[in-house]
Amino acid sequence: MFTDHRPHLRSYQRRVTRRDRLRALAPFAALFVLGFVAAWLVKPAHPIVEIKANCTFSTVIPAKVLPKPASITVNVYNATKRVGLASITSIDVGSRGFRTGIVGSSSANIPGVGYIAYGPGSRPAAQRLAAYLPGVQLRQIARKPSDPSIDLVLGDAFNTLVPDQQAAAILSVPSPRASGKDCPVL
Repeated sequence: MFTDHRPHLRSYQRRVTRRDRLRALAPFAALFVLGFVAAWLVKPAHPIVEIKANCTFSTVIPAKVLPKPASITVNVYNATKRVGLASITSIDVGSRGFRTGIVGSSSANIPGVGYIAYGPGSRPAAQRLAAYLPGVQLRQIARKPSDPSIDLVLGDAFNTLVPDQQAAAILSVPSPRASGKDCPVL
C-alpha cells in the first residue's frame, strides 16, 4: 500500500515548493550565463603578433607559392580506435597527388581532426596538406633537415579529406605574407 510521506500537502502545494526551488536557482543560472558571455567577449579572437619595422607585406595566393603535392611525402598515422583508417587515408592522400610514406598507428589519443607535424622548412608542405583537412592543427617538431616529409596524425573527429574543389577554393583565397628579417609567419 502506498503512503505519502507528506500527507498534509496537496498536489498544488507540492508544485508550489518545486516552483520555489526553481526561483531560488534562477539567479545563479543567470550569473553563470552572464559570466560565460563576459568571458567570451573579453577573450581575444586572434593572438597578438608583434610586427617588426623592417617587415614588408604582400598579398599572395597560397596555391601559387606552396609546393605542389607531387613533391610532398606524407606519413599517415592512425590515433583512433578505427581499424584501417591510416591505410584508407593514405590511399586518399595518394589519389590527391601527394606521395605516401609510412603508414602506421599512434598510441596517442588525439581529440579533434588531428595534426600535421612538420620539420624545419616543411611548413609550406604542411599548409598545402592542411587545405584538405579543415580544423587540423600544424605542429613544428624536431626533425633532421634532410627529412622533408610531413606526418598526418588522424584524430577522433577525422572523417575524410575534403574534395579537391573545396581544397582549391581554400588555397585560392589571398593571404598576407611578411618578408624580412624576424618577421612573423602569418
